[in-house]
Amino acid sequence: MRQIKHVLFPVDFSERCGSTAPYVASMARRFGAKITLLNAVQPYWYGPMEAPAPLIVDVAEIAEAQEHDLKESFIDEFAGIPVDRHVIIGDAAEVIEQFAENNAVDLIMLPTHGYGLFRQFLIGSVAAKVLHDTTLPVWTNVHTDEPRPLIHADVHTVVCALDVSEASHDLMKEAAQIADATGANLRFVHVIPAPAAWPDSQFDAPFEKTLELEARKWIGEYQKTLGIAAPLCIVRGGIAPAVCETAKKFGADLVLIGRGVCQKRLGRLRTNAYAIIRQSPCPVLSL
Repeated sequence: MRQIKHVLFPVDFSERCGSTAPYVASMARRFGAKITLLNAVQPYWYGPMEAPAPLIVDVAEIAEAQEHDLKESFIDEFAGIPVDRHVIIGDAAEVIEQFAENNAVDLIMLPTHGYGLFRQFLIGSVAAKVLHDTTLPVWTNVHTDEPRPLIHADVHTVVCALDVSEASHDLMKEAAQIADATGANLRFVHVIPAPAAWPDSQFDAPFEKTLELEARKWIGEYQKTLGIAAPLCIVRGGIAPAVCETAKKFGADLVLIGRGVCQKRLGRLRTNAYAIIRQSPCPVLSL
């Protein structure tokens, strides 16, 4: 597993950001990592459309005020942890990505944002850009309309979603090492897409059974090679709902997924990554 010695925590002073802080503190303490709090100040501001002239804003003055607020933020939550604080002027997603790339960041931890009735279709634009553009692991908090009360920030159960590809070999290894480092129980899940309508489901049953047997054999061989004895669940249905229902069923504290290879702005996320992040009942770590 890649060493987690530097955690980047983008801060926008929102309630959701505050609800993410205990998870950041738990992660940093677990791995002995330092935390960098990063606030981005937008270099442009929008006034009302009917405004007769462009809105003039002193960005440097705003940055100075944000530096003061950031200095006073999360003092108690991160007590005993090495913490750096930075305010940078620029587009938030670009600032996060560039800072992470230039400062040996090992993990980015950030909340997503809900959007009422449209929550199931969207995640926050900053989170979406960071997930798309960075090659680093990204931890995202639960995507809900309102911040949820914290029960605990520790990881006791990890559910790792696997597909049948070479990339899953490294993902399984990462999952096992994360579970070992946190003392968590690990469970793998593989989803076989299945038709919901009858009689299609009856006709496809033999084919699905073949896919299940092949998946068990393929994943089992990797588990044997890696020496990982975690149980494997084979479920049917839509990939994102099935992964999230499995996480809910077993009380997962963390869902681990492969995000796929991103090649700058022309890259694409591995199919279903956004949907899993939107629907997951617990935080998601995407690699």
